[in-house]
Amino acid sequence: MLAARVALPLLDRLRRSPFGGAWLDVAAFGVDAAGERLFVSTARVMPYAEELVDAWIRCDLADLDRMLASEAPVGQVGYALGERDEAPRLKQARAVLALAALGWCGPWPEAGADAELVALTRRACLELAIGPADQVGTLFPRAAPPPLAGVSLRLTDGARPRWCTLGLSDARGAPEFWTDVDPRLLRIAVLHWLEAGSWPQTLDTDRGSLRFEARCLPLPRGLTSLVRVRA
Repeated sequence: MLAARVALPLLDRLRRSPFGGAWLDVAAFGVDAAGERLFVSTARVMPYAEELVDAWIRCDLADLDRMLASEAPVGQVGYALGERDEAPRLKQARAVLALAALGWCGPWPEAGADAELVALTRRACLELAIGPADQVGTLFPRAAPPPLAGVSLRLTDGARPRWCTLGLSDARGAPEFWTDVDPRLLRIAVLHWLEAGSWPQTLDTDRGSLRFEARCLPLPRGLTSLVRVRA
């Protein structure tokens, strides 16, 4: 049976990949490999039995085997949103990260990964970690020199708004910063990063002492960080 043959490598990928683990702990997927269907989560792999899923991952059997062997697929690998009662943006984000964990675009990391793929994966992470992009605006004046002019400000609106930089991590190794305190703190964080190439645990500024807390931000080009800025 397909489930018995691929269960261990599938679980290994979803649990150990930078795109999996905690990012997908509450996710559930269907895998449709040329008509053979599986139910997949980070806890189990079993024959599909009408479970509700976030998304269906679709590929042929040969490409499923290639991905589990850390080889790039040669055919079409894609997904369709499932019937689970979740926001479509969350289901899509989980699908993108699951496909990244499986290696739908080849072995990871890939220094030459396409910019659109980087943006797609980053958007999936931010949807899950921060919330929806209700607005995207500017963080620095449009006349600011590069790379400042290329950094946007992403707003998740709500009872306690969250602001996040968007585009800083286009430079390899650069993080994204977020805060639920004051978006002006992100300017300080970005300027300090560009000057020092790192962030401290605390930073004394004219707005008081800032604290930085980082978590992993996986991108196709390699690992970086999603850093919370607190006052």
